[in-house]
Amino acid sequence: MTIAEPTTTITDYLITAVAWWLGARLIRGAVGRRQYSHWLWGLGFVFVGLGALLGGTSHGFVAFLSDATLSAIWKGTAYAVGLSMLFAVAGTIEGSFLRKTTRRTFHLINALGFVLYAIWMVNHSAFIYIVYHYVSAMISVALIQVWAFLHHRAATAPWLIAGVIVTLAGAVIQQSGFSLHTHFNNNDLYHVVQIVGLGLLYRGASQLESTVL
Repeated sequence: MTIAEPTTTITDYLITAVAWWLGARLIRGAVGRRQYSHWLWGLGFVFVGLGALLGGTSHGFVAFLSDATLSAIWKGTAYAVGLSMLFAVAGTIEGSFLRKTTRRTFHLINALGFVLYAIWMVNHSAFIYIVYHYVSAMISVALIQVWAFLHHRAATAPWLIAGVIVTLAGAVIQQSGFSLHTHFNNNDLYHVVQIVGLGLLYRGASQLESTVL
């Protein structure tokens, strides 16, 4: 069996392993505690891993899968990424010192954003739409943490904001088409940068404390 894009597939699967490991750590640490922010971010990492697993499979085994199967896998990738952002933003809202009424409003906006994305992706498949969605979600995480730092000196802010910056840098690399080598293209570099971003996001998410205001 020949893998069509081996480096892209391997780096995608590496994201899966890292994301699931980090997600499991967050969820395991939240068991028995009212750390909703950790539960939500943990689920976010789980869906990041699922999206990478499906994406890597579509890249690597395109020659062995029917068009219908590839389409289903790609749709699964799109919705997994959407769910990962839904939970990541929700976890940030829960752990950023926002008042209860504000949290409810932000959760509603976050859920509405996901619903609109999910409806749009029914008839659209371009990767750029996935990028638009997670870039807007990551910017939301950063803005909420900027507020938390300015008003509460949140220790989580530097880590989460740094994670967002690295993640956005990865998106720019992916869209630019920049390649380091014939066998290490823009997607491969994007995946490596994304792994660094996941580590920074995890460091910040693991320090979030669910707000009770």
